[in-house]
Parts: sequence; structure tokens; C-alpha cells
Amino acid sequence: MPPRGHRFAMAHWLPAKRAAIAAHASQTGQLAGGFTLPPEALALADRPFEILLECAP
Repeated sequence: MPPRGHRFAMAHWLPAKRAAIAAHASQTGQLAGGFTLPPEALALADRPFEILLECAP
């Protein structure tokens, strides 16, 4: 059975999402001892939609 979920339009909130990601210097490699999210992970947050999948109980 394929996964079930929903796709939500997020284009309106992209500027806020980008600002929030940029504000977390520890996750973007700007702080010593922090970690860097890979470009692939950052790209998922920079799409005009989000996909939420249902979890089986």
C-alpha cells in the first residue's frame, strides 16, 4: 500500500521559512561546534509546498 498524506501550499510563507532557517546559525555551519544541514535537506524546506505523511498506528 502506498503512503498516504497531504500536500500543502506554502509559497506564501517561503520568505519567513527562509529567514527562520538563516537565523539558525548552528544548523547552517556558521558556528563552531554546530552542524551543517546538507544542501538536500535545506532544499526540502525551500519548496513552495510541504508534504505531510500519515503514520500508521
